[in-house]
Order: sequence, then structure tokens, then C-alpha cells
Amino acid sequence: MPDSLNLDISDLAPAQVAQLLETIRSIRAGAGPTERAHENESWRDAVSSGWTLDLVLMLRESLRRRGNDVQLEAFNQAIRNGGEISREEIFRLGNYEPKRQLKNWTKPLRTITSELIERGSLPEDAEFPMEADYAEGSGYRQAHVFRVTPEIVKLVKEAMCDDCWKLVDTGPAGRSIRPHARLEPVGASRHFGGGEVADEQDYRCTACGKEWMHETGHSGMGWVETAH
Repeated sequence: MPDSLNLDISDLAPAQVAQLLETIRSIRAGAGPTERAHENESWRDAVSSGWTLDLVLMLRESLRRRGNDVQLEAFNQAIRNGGEISREEIFRLGNYEPKRQLKNWTKPLRTITSELIERGSLPEDAEFPMEADYAEGSGYRQAHVFRVTPEIVKLVKEAMCDDCWKLVDTGPAGRSIRPHARLEPVGASRHFGGGEVADEQDYRCTACGKEWMHETGHSGMGWVETAH
């Protein structure tokens, strides 16, 4: 067995690189998978304040376009966890230095939300998508947990199965992620020539109905959401 491994991480987002490094550290330490916040299902009783699945997709796309990769992955991971993500997990995703502060860390999400309200897409009293929860006490306190508003968790969980949600925002790294067991091919694979290869295959999930296009070529974008 070789004692070294070369990986090309040039097309990975910072959050994805952080996840890869954390996995390597866990393996070296003989540890199990990174712990996740215990999931509860209180989000099932969430009341809508105006968010829709389309608006959640717009929020995610805006974070991606503005380069807020760690916030995007933390937002996604919190939803996977059932609505929250710990401070420690955010530090792992961002590969942050231990002394770093998370002051105004959710500002990108608040800014995008304000823009949606200004455009009339969201009501003025809509819940902010992600908020910090501070430790008890007075004076300066660190945020120890970040929570996604339950109505967003409900929208996503009811629209997409957990296996499909794992494909969300995987980016170009998703080119090498195989379809999960409940994804069935729709139509034939499309092959594109020229200097770059961008093979495409459509899929539909038999569990939640989510539709995807999987681009696996050199210029492919991985798992692309095409319907919900």
C-alpha cells in the first residue's frame, strides 16, 4: 500500500477542503466520523413567515456567487442536522484559527434577506434564515450554536430526501460522486466533444421526486438541481 497520496483540490471550495482535511485528521487519530448535532424534528411544526423553497435556493445561490462558501456549507449542514450547527463544526468547515471571532458571521445571510425584502420577495417580518445562539450570562459571550429558522428546515426536508440533500452544493467535486441508490436515470447520457468534456445524465429520485443533471466531464459542474 502506498504511503503517500496526491490529490487535486484546485476545484474545491474552501469549505470542502476543510471537510477533507478534517476527515484526514480523524483517520490519523483513529476517530470516527465527525460528530453532528443531535437532530430533532421540532421543525415539523414550523409556521411560515414568508419563505419558499425558491427563495431558499436564491439565498444559497447568492451566498455561492458572493464567495461565502463557509456560510453556505454551514447553512446546508445545519439543515442536515435538523436545524443547528455548533461553533466547533463551523470552525472545522472554515478551517478557522482557534482565536478567530465569529462576530457578524451571519451578516451575508442577513444582507441577502434584506435584499429579498426590499424587492418585495419576502415580507418585512420574515424570519432571518440563520441566527446565533449565545451562551447564558452577561457581558461578552461567544455564540455556541447557529440555528436555521425552522420553516426553512421544513421546506427543505419536505421537498428533498436526505440522500438528495447530500448532493446539494457539492460543486465540481460532485463530478466524482456517484448517484445514490434511489436516483434513476432519465433518458440517455449526453456527450459533448471539443476541447472540454461535459458529459450529462438526467436523474429523478424515486423517494422525493427531486430531479438532477449530473455533469461528469472535465468542465462539468457536478450535481445540478433542475427541479424540486
